[in-house]
Amino acid sequence: AESSIGRDRFKAAGYAAAGIPVYLIINLQQRHIECYQRTNGTEYQQVAQLQGDETIALEFAFMDAVTLKASDFLP
Repeated sequence: AESSIGRDRFKAAGYAAAGIPVYLIINLQQRHIECYQRTNGTEYQQVAQLQGDETIALEFAFMDAVTLKASDFLP
């Protein structure tokens, strides 16, 4: 997201309602990744911002957790 960050954040509720387990926004302007996960059916219960070498485990019901490192996407 460079110019659409507001719309991208607004979309998160729709994705949560649809049962999408993880939603990521790569915020190019502020150089961080916004990670939304653990939906309750209407919104995401966990929201994290990652930058640099910070990591987070992305959780999926159908597979083992996957670790995401911000610097892999924002060198």
